[in-house]
Amino acid sequence: MLHLLLLHRFFSESYGQLFFLSPSNCCALVWALGRLHWRPPLEWQDRLFLETYTKLATFSAAELTGTLHGLAALQLQPPVQWMHQATAAVALAAPDLGVQEVTSCL
Repeated sequence: MLHLLLLHRFFSESYGQLFFLSPSNCCALVWALGRLHWRPPLEWQDRLFLETYTKLATFSAAELTGTLHGLAALQLQPPVQWMHQATAAVALAAPDLGVQEVTSCL
């Protein structure tokens, strides 16, 4: 029960800080949440997508694949506009991506 309280507190406290996430921190956070199967509340998800939308073009190939992998593990469905932006970012990063990384983005 304590872990649920801590998880709730984490999402509550981090909600206002999502604006400040760097691409590497975003990747690490979303990847870790996916790995732990800790699905964020809808409001938190919406805020994450809002705050990362304009930053996606600055993500490295590894940051994109880690973030997308985490989202897929959590079975989150980003807004269509966010996915368009992520697809464009993956296309820009494609020269830096290996076959394994491209496959994990799909």
